[in-house]
Amino acid sequence: MLISALSSLGIGAPFLVILLSLPSMRYELDSDNLVMRCGLLRYVVPLTSIKRITKRDLEISLWSSLRLPGLALFTVPYADVGKVKMCATSASKDIILIETDRDMHGITPADEEGFIADFRSRIGGM
Repeated sequence: MLISALSSLGIGAPFLVILLSLPSMRYELDSDNLVMRCGLLRYVVPLTSIKRITKRDLEISLWSSLRLPGLALFTVPYADVGKVKMCATSASKDIILIETDRDMHGITPADEEGFIADFRSRIGGM
């Protein structure tokens, strides 16, 4: 019984940490970078490396890093666009896809229009 309880704790603890970190998910723009955070997860993208920003639905593949209902974190493979570094509250619907020189990032800001307007003003259109 003790072994069962310890193994359940070992499996459940990472998911509990992730769920507790959801309120800390945020996207910050400064003059040089876009910073995406959720708990200990942190991606920093230089604004000068961004090639394109689009909003789209993604096609989920059978393989996944961490994809739960209402959450997508870490690198997630998608059938239509390949690997995307996700920091989003949705796994596939209404994703703001940010393509850089090397990677793609997926986010889901609460104030989508405001975020995109601020983003575009900092990078000069797009």
